[in-house]
Amino acid sequence: MKKLLCLLLAVCLLAVPVTAFAAEGGDDTVYTLRVSTTRGDSTWFAQMYDDLFAELTEASGGRLQFEVFHNNTLGAPPDLWNMFTEGGIDILDMSPGMVGSFPVSEGFNVPFLFENDNQVLAAMNALLEAGLIPEYSDNMELLAFLPAGGLELFTVKKPVATMEDLAGLKLRASSMTLSNAIGALGGTPVSIQPSEQTTSLQQGVLDGVITGAMFGSWTGLGDVCKHLLQGNIAMSCMFCGMNKDTWASLPEDLQTLIKDAFTAKVNDYYMPKMEEEYNNALGILTGQGVEVTPMSEELEAAMREATASFRDDYAATLGDNAEAILAIIDEAVANN
Repeated sequence: MKKLLCLLLAVCLLAVPVTAFAAEGGDDTVYTLRVSTTRGDSTWFAQMYDDLFAELTEASGGRLQFEVFHNNTLGAPPDLWNMFTEGGIDILDMSPGMVGSFPVSEGFNVPFLFENDNQVLAAMNALLEAGLIPEYSDNMELLAFLPAGGLELFTVKKPVATMEDLAGLKLRASSMTLSNAIGALGGTPVSIQPSEQTTSLQQGVLDGVITGAMFGSWTGLGDVCKHLLQGNIAMSCMFCGMNKDTWASLPEDLQTLIKDAFTAKVNDYYMPKMEEEYNNALGILTGQGVEVTPMSEELEAAMREATASFRDDYAATLGDNAEAILAIIDEAVANN
């Protein structure tokens, strides 16, 4: 029944993709754009989008209007992706891991390939400019990459300080690459749906999870996992894009306004806010009784050595563009 409702909603949305009407003289066309984000209504992410779209409405003199639906309320990620690519949703905020095949983006989950959000942002923007990420450019007009922080290790019963501490731990990760990395590090990867994660941790089906500290603080992970190994094992990155037909329907001045507004919001607000919110998340977690232990240089070196082959495995998926993609990533890492 839920699937049928999603499909019916998609049909209804596809019938009215972009609403545009013109005032007398045809110079004041108003474009009403439908937006879907993964962000919960009460999060600062959602507030950022609400503020951004309000600013665009004002700056455009009302020519841009937005209907915003947060928290994936229009459907499951695969349905949202279909609605987006087919024109039922005009602007989509999502993680590439939730939809389709995004082979270059799988690099976020290669252990220790990136070290921080600035490197991720620089690399993805450079790859887009070089035309090396068709997973985005073929499917949308990319408005912004939104690095989503590092992925760290939460454990229930004991801290992890050495490779021996990792041995046999039943751990969950959000991608096949990270699941394979768990095995390489001596743990046991366990496939669990996100909705079952907390219960699995409580019941001992899982000993821990690799995820973001901010996500952990929002979802009460600290009530179950009492230890956090602080150190980015891998990274994550969201995207926000516009349907290509919708983009083509907008006049050039509105296209420029939108691009400039997104760029400014990411650089001037989003990136500094991410650092602030990460520190807030650590405060919330310690308040929940979580022991935060920085990853030692010795442990990081051992983990890097155990997963060193993952870079080559990643390159093997990239075809003829592998060398060019890795060169751009390496430059971004070296300079940020």
